[in-house]
Amino acid sequence: MKRIAASIASLAVSASVLLGAVAIAQGQDGDPVQVQTPTVEKVPQSSGYTDDEGRPLSVEEFNRIREEETGTQWGNIAIFAAVLALVAGAIVFLVRRRRSGGG
Repeated sequence: MKRIAASIASLAVSASVLLGAVAIAQGQDGDPVQVQTPTVEKVPQSSGYTDDEGRPLSVEEFNRIREEETGTQWGNIAIFAAVLALVAGAIVFLVRRRRSGGG
């Protein structure tokens, strides 16, 4: 039984050596092995958001749009000031009219 185990072990070692030699020989055919490195296209960094057509927005575009939407809205401030002036003018007109007895 010990002889059979020794024979199997010897056979396994011989097979390992043989397979290793074959593997080494296949990698050495005279020319170095060419490894292809993956090419990555340079894509601008995306913010993770897309525009109305589904195109990704760059970080700079996203920041610009966010600033436009959340920054100081001067148009809204101007409209508010105009409405406030009209309301104040109407109040002044009504108060003067009432005081002058034009009721």
